[in-house]
Amino acid sequence: MTSTLVAWVGTALLSSSLGLVVWTFAQPTVADAPDLGLRGFERHEALASSWMFRTFEPMIRFVAGWFRVLPLSGLRARADRRLWQAGDFMGLTPDEWFALIFISTLGGAVSGGLLMLLIELPALFIPVLAGLGAFVSYNGVPESTATRRRRVARGLPNTIDLLALCISAGMSFPQGLADVVRQALSRDPLTIEMRHILRHLEVGHSRAFALKSFAERVPVEAVADFTSAVIQAEARGTPIKDVLKTQATMLRMRRTIQVEEEAAAAGVKLTLPLALMLISVLVLIAAPMLLRATAFLS
Repeated sequence: MTSTLVAWVGTALLSSSLGLVVWTFAQPTVADAPDLGLRGFERHEALASSWMFRTFEPMIRFVAGWFRVLPLSGLRARADRRLWQAGDFMGLTPDEWFALIFISTLGGAVSGGLLMLLIELPALFIPVLAGLGAFVSYNGVPESTATRRRRVARGLPNTIDLLALCISAGMSFPQGLADVVRQALSRDPLTIEMRHILRHLEVGHSRAFALKSFAERVPVEAVADFTSAVIQAEARGTPIKDVLKTQATMLRMRRTIQVEEEAAAAGVKLTLPLALMLISVLVLIAAPMLLRATAFLS
Protein backbone atom coordinates (compact mmCIF):
# COMPACT_ATOMS: atom_id res chain seq x y z
CA MET A 1 0.00 0.00 0.00
CA THR A 2 2.81 2.39 0.94
CA SER A 3 4.85 1.65 -2.17
CA THR A 4 1.79 2.16 -4.35
CA LEU A 5 1.11 5.52 -2.69
CA VAL A 6 4.74 6.61 -3.19
CA ALA A 7 4.57 5.58 -6.85
CA TRP A 8 1.36 7.58 -7.37
CA VAL A 9 2.83 10.64 -5.63
CA GLY A 10 6.04 10.41 -7.68
CA THR A 11 4.08 10.06 -10.90
CA ALA A 12 1.90 13.06 -9.99
CA LEU A 13 4.94 15.22 -9.18
CA LEU A 14 6.69 14.21 -12.39
CA SER A 15 3.58 14.92 -14.45
CA SER A 16 3.15 18.29 -12.77
CA SER A 17 6.79 19.20 -13.41
CA LEU A 18 6.57 18.22 -17.06
CA GLY A 19 3.33 20.11 -17.43
CA LEU A 20 4.87 23.20 -15.85
CA VAL A 21 7.86 23.00 -18.19
CA VAL A 22 5.62 22.62 -21.24
CA TRP A 23 3.38 25.47 -20.10
CA THR A 24 6.42 27.73 -19.50
CA PHE A 25 7.94 27.10 -22.91
CA ALA A 26 4.57 27.37 -24.62
CA GLN A 27 4.12 30.97 -23.51
CA PRO A 28 4.47 33.62 -26.24
CA THR A 29 7.68 35.16 -24.84
CA VAL A 30 9.35 36.32 -28.03
CA ALA A 31 12.45 38.33 -27.12
CA ASP A 32 12.54 41.97 -28.19
CA ALA A 33 15.23 42.95 -30.69
CA PRO A 34 17.62 45.67 -29.47
CA ASP A 35 16.98 48.94 -31.28
CA LEU A 36 19.06 51.50 -29.38
CA GLY A 37 22.74 52.01 -28.74
CA LEU A 38 25.65 50.29 -30.40
CA ARG A 39 23.97 46.90 -30.10
CA GLY A 40 20.91 48.14 -31.93
CA PHE A 41 23.11 49.66 -34.64
CA GLU A 42 24.97 46.36 -35.09
CA ARG A 43 21.62 44.52 -35.28
CA HIS A 44 20.44 46.77 -38.11
CA GLU A 45 23.77 46.31 -39.93
CA ALA A 46 23.58 42.52 -39.58
CA LEU A 47 20.00 42.43 -40.85
CA ALA A 48 20.90 44.59 -43.83
CA SER A 49 24.05 42.67 -44.82
CA SER A 50 23.16 39.01 -44.15
CA TRP A 51 20.14 37.38 -45.75
CA MET A 52 20.69 34.24 -43.66
CA PHE A 53 20.54 36.17 -40.39
CA ARG A 54 17.52 38.08 -41.69
CA THR A 55 15.78 34.76 -42.40
CA PHE A 56 16.50 33.11 -39.06
CA GLU A 57 16.26 36.22 -36.86
CA PRO A 58 12.56 35.68 -35.94
CA MET A 59 13.30 32.07 -34.95
CA ILE A 60 16.31 33.19 -32.88
CA ARG A 61 14.16 35.73 -31.04
CA PHE A 62 11.45 33.10 -30.42
CA VAL A 63 13.89 30.57 -28.95
CA ALA A 64 15.58 33.37 -26.98
CA GLY A 65 12.25 33.84 -25.22
CA TRP A 66 12.63 30.30 -23.85
CA PHE A 67 16.13 31.02 -22.55
CA ARG A 68 14.95 34.26 -20.98
CA VAL A 69 12.93 32.38 -18.35
CA LEU A 70 15.85 30.15 -17.35
CA PRO A 71 17.90 31.07 -14.23
CA LEU A 72 21.17 31.81 -16.04
CA SER A 73 22.07 35.15 -14.48
CA GLY A 74 25.79 34.41 -14.00
CA LEU A 75 26.21 32.78 -17.40
CA ARG A 76 24.13 35.51 -18.99
CA ALA A 77 26.36 38.23 -17.49
CA ARG A 78 29.53 36.56 -18.77
CA ALA A 79 27.99 36.11 -22.22
CA ASP A 80 26.92 39.75 -22.26
CA ARG A 81 30.48 40.88 -21.51
CA ARG A 82 31.90 38.65 -24.23
CA LEU A 83 29.42 40.04 -26.76
CA TRP A 84 30.28 43.57 -25.60
CA GLN A 85 34.00 42.95 -26.13
CA ALA A 86 33.23 41.46 -29.56
CA GLY A 87 31.75 44.76 -30.66
CA ASP A 88 28.18 43.68 -29.86
CA PHE A 89 28.45 40.81 -32.32
CA MET A 90 25.55 41.03 -34.83
CA GLY A 91 23.59 42.96 -32.21
CA LEU A 92 22.79 39.75 -30.33
CA THR A 93 21.68 39.68 -26.71
CA PRO A 94 23.01 36.88 -24.45
CA ASP A 95 19.73 34.95 -24.73
CA GLU A 96 19.80 35.27 -28.51
CA TRP A 97 23.37 33.97 -28.56
CA PHE A 98 22.27 30.94 -26.53
CA ALA A 99 19.33 30.49 -28.91
CA LEU A 100 21.63 30.67 -31.95
CA ILE A 101 23.88 27.97 -30.49
CA PHE A 102 20.86 25.81 -29.66
CA ILE A 103 19.36 26.19 -33.15
CA SER A 104 22.69 25.40 -34.81
CA THR A 105 23.15 22.33 -32.60
CA LEU A 106 19.65 21.10 -33.40
CA GLY A 107 20.15 21.80 -37.10
CA GLY A 108 23.40 19.85 -37.11
CA ALA A 109 21.75 16.90 -35.38
CA VAL A 110 18.83 16.91 -37.83
CA SER A 111 21.25 17.10 -40.77
CA GLY A 112 23.17 14.13 -39.37
CA GLY A 113 19.96 12.14 -39.01
CA LEU A 114 18.91 12.92 -42.58
CA LEU A 115 22.33 11.90 -43.92
CA MET A 116 22.14 8.68 -41.91
CA LEU A 117 18.75 7.85 -43.45
CA LEU A 118 19.46 8.98 -47.01
CA ILE A 119 22.98 7.70 -47.66
CA GLU A 120 23.29 5.30 -44.73
CA LEU A 121 26.05 7.11 -42.88
CA PRO A 122 26.95 5.93 -39.35
CA ALA A 123 24.93 7.27 -36.44
CA LEU A 124 28.14 8.89 -35.17
CA PHE A 125 27.52 11.71 -37.65
CA ILE A 126 24.57 12.97 -35.59
CA PRO A 127 26.60 14.11 -32.53
CA VAL A 128 29.52 15.13 -34.76
CA LEU A 129 27.40 17.49 -36.88
CA ALA A 130 25.55 18.71 -33.80
CA GLY A 131 28.85 19.60 -32.14
CA LEU A 132 30.05 21.24 -35.35
CA GLY A 133 26.93 23.40 -35.51
CA ALA A 134 27.36 24.47 -31.88
CA PHE A 135 31.04 25.25 -32.44
CA VAL A 136 30.40 27.39 -35.51
CA SER A 137 27.79 29.51 -33.71
CA TYR A 138 29.86 29.80 -30.54
CA ASN A 139 33.18 30.47 -32.24
CA GLY A 140 31.87 33.52 -34.10
CA VAL A 141 32.07 35.65 -30.95
CA PRO A 142 35.66 34.86 -29.84
CA GLU A 143 36.80 35.05 -33.47
CA SER A 144 35.25 38.50 -33.82
CA THR A 145 36.87 39.56 -30.54
CA ALA A 146 40.33 38.42 -31.66
CA THR A 147 39.94 40.14 -35.04
CA ARG A 148 38.87 43.42 -33.43
CA ARG A 149 41.76 43.39 -30.97
CA ARG A 150 44.28 42.68 -33.72
CA ARG A 151 42.97 45.44 -36.00
CA VAL A 152 42.76 47.98 -33.17
CA ALA A 153 46.33 47.25 -32.04
CA ARG A 154 47.56 47.51 -35.66
CA GLY A 155 45.85 50.83 -36.42
CA LEU A 156 46.35 52.57 -33.07
CA PRO A 157 49.85 54.10 -33.74
CA ASN A 158 48.73 55.90 -36.93
CA THR A 159 45.57 57.12 -35.22
CA ILE A 160 47.57 58.46 -32.27
CA ASP A 161 49.90 60.27 -34.69
CA LEU A 162 46.97 61.94 -36.43
CA LEU A 163 45.43 62.87 -33.08
CA ALA A 164 48.73 64.41 -31.91
CA LEU A 165 48.96 66.37 -35.16
CA CYS A 166 45.43 67.73 -34.69
CA ILE A 167 46.14 68.76 -31.10
CA SER A 168 49.43 70.41 -32.17
CA ALA A 169 47.37 72.46 -34.66
CA GLY A 170 45.37 73.95 -31.79
CA MET A 171 42.42 71.54 -31.51
CA SER A 172 41.17 70.15 -28.24
CA PHE A 173 41.19 66.42 -27.57
CA PRO A 174 37.49 65.91 -28.55
CA GLN A 175 37.88 68.11 -31.64
CA GLY A 176 40.99 66.25 -32.78
CA LEU A 177 39.32 62.90 -32.14
CA ALA A 178 36.26 63.97 -34.13
CA ASP A 179 38.47 65.06 -37.04
CA VAL A 180 40.33 61.72 -37.01
CA VAL A 181 37.05 59.78 -36.93
CA ARG A 182 35.64 61.85 -39.78
CA GLN A 183 38.56 60.94 -42.06
CA ALA A 184 38.78 57.25 -41.11
CA LEU A 185 36.96 54.21 -42.45
CA SER A 186 33.45 54.06 -41.01
CA ARG A 187 33.37 50.29 -40.29
CA ASP A 188 36.90 49.91 -38.96
CA PRO A 189 36.85 48.62 -35.34
CA LEU A 190 39.23 51.37 -34.16
CA THR A 191 37.05 54.04 -35.77
CA ILE A 192 33.99 52.60 -34.04
CA GLU A 193 35.81 52.69 -30.70
CA MET A 194 36.95 56.29 -31.24
CA ARG A 195 33.37 57.22 -32.10
CA HIS A 196 32.26 55.49 -28.90
CA ILE A 197 34.72 57.63 -26.90
CA LEU A 198 33.28 60.75 -28.54
CA ARG A 199 29.74 59.74 -27.55
CA HIS A 200 30.86 59.36 -23.94
CA LEU A 201 32.39 62.84 -24.02
CA GLU A 202 29.32 64.36 -25.70
CA VAL A 203 26.93 63.08 -23.02
CA GLY A 204 29.10 64.54 -20.26
CA HIS A 205 31.30 61.67 -19.14
CA SER A 206 34.87 62.44 -18.17
CA ARG A 207 37.78 61.68 -20.47
CA ALA A 208 39.09 59.15 -17.97
CA PHE A 209 35.77 57.28 -17.95
CA ALA A 210 35.60 57.20 -21.75
CA LEU A 211 39.19 55.92 -22.08
CA LYS A 212 38.70 53.29 -19.37
CA SER A 213 35.61 52.05 -21.20
CA PHE A 214 37.73 51.78 -24.36
CA ALA A 215 40.35 49.76 -22.48
CA GLU A 216 37.68 47.41 -21.12
CA ARG A 217 36.11 46.84 -24.54
CA VAL A 218 39.48 46.14 -26.19
CA PRO A 219 41.71 44.64 -23.46
CA VAL A 220 45.06 44.60 -25.30
CA GLU A 221 48.39 45.92 -24.06
CA ALA A 222 48.62 48.72 -26.64
CA VAL A 223 45.22 50.15 -25.69
CA ALA A 224 45.95 49.85 -21.96
CA ASP A 225 49.24 51.76 -22.35
CA PHE A 226 47.61 54.47 -24.46
CA THR A 227 44.67 55.05 -22.15
CA SER A 228 46.74 55.02 -18.95
CA ALA A 229 49.26 57.46 -20.46
CA VAL A 230 46.55 59.93 -21.51
CA ILE A 231 44.78 59.69 -18.14
CA GLN A 232 48.05 60.28 -16.26
CA ALA A 233 48.96 63.19 -18.54
CA GLU A 234 45.60 64.82 -17.82
CA ALA A 235 46.01 64.31 -14.07
CA ARG A 236 49.56 65.73 -13.99
CA GLY A 237 49.02 68.54 -16.47
CA THR A 238 51.54 67.16 -18.99
CA PRO A 239 51.06 68.37 -22.61
CA ILE A 240 49.01 65.63 -24.19
CA LYS A 241 50.55 66.03 -27.66
CA ASP A 242 53.99 65.02 -26.33
CA VAL A 243 52.50 62.00 -24.60
CA LEU A 244 50.69 60.96 -27.78
CA LYS A 245 53.86 61.21 -29.90
CA THR A 246 55.78 59.12 -27.36
CA GLN A 247 53.02 56.51 -27.26
CA ALA A 248 52.89 56.25 -31.05
CA THR A 249 56.66 55.69 -31.23
CA MET A 250 56.59 53.08 -28.47
CA LEU A 251 53.67 51.21 -30.06
CA ARG A 252 55.46 51.09 -33.41
CA MET A 253 58.62 49.74 -31.80
CA ARG A 254 56.61 47.14 -29.91
CA ARG A 255 54.78 46.08 -33.06
CA THR A 256 58.09 45.72 -34.92
CA ILE A 257 59.50 43.55 -32.14
CA GLN A 258 56.33 41.46 -32.08
CA VAL A 259 56.49 40.90 -35.85
CA GLU A 260 60.14 39.82 -35.60
CA GLU A 261 59.28 37.40 -32.78
CA GLU A 262 56.40 35.93 -34.78
CA ALA A 263 58.64 35.54 -37.84
CA ALA A 264 61.25 33.71 -35.77
CA ALA A 265 58.60 31.47 -34.22
CA ALA A 266 57.17 30.70 -37.67
CA GLY A 267 60.57 29.37 -38.78
CA VAL A 268 60.67 27.00 -35.83
CA LYS A 269 57.10 25.83 -36.45
CA LEU A 270 57.89 25.09 -40.10
CA THR A 271 60.77 22.76 -39.21
CA LEU A 272 58.64 19.65 -38.68
CA PRO A 273 56.40 20.12 -41.78
CA LEU A 274 59.46 20.74 -43.97
CA ALA A 275 61.17 17.66 -42.56
CA LEU A 276 58.09 15.56 -43.28
CA MET A 277 57.93 16.91 -46.83
CA LEU A 278 61.60 16.11 -47.39
CA ILE A 279 61.15 12.57 -46.09
CA SER A 280 58.10 12.13 -48.36
CA VAL A 281 60.07 13.29 -51.42
CA LEU A 282 62.95 10.98 -50.57
CA VAL A 283 60.56 8.05 -50.17
CA LEU A 284 58.92 8.81 -53.53
CA ILE A 285 62.31 8.93 -55.23
CA ALA A 286 63.94 6.00 -53.45
CA ALA A 287 60.98 3.59 -53.39
CA PRO A 288 60.96 2.81 -57.15
CA MET A 289 64.73 2.33 -57.09
CA LEU A 290 64.49 -0.10 -54.18
CA LEU A 291 61.68 -2.03 -55.89
CA ARG A 292 63.67 -2.33 -59.09
CA ALA A 293 66.77 -3.47 -57.19
CA THR A 294 64.75 -6.05 -55.28
CA ALA A 295 63.20 -7.34 -58.54
CA PHE A 296 66.64 -7.53 -60.20
CA LEU A 297 68.22 -9.45 -57.32
CA SER A 298 65.33 -11.86 -57.11
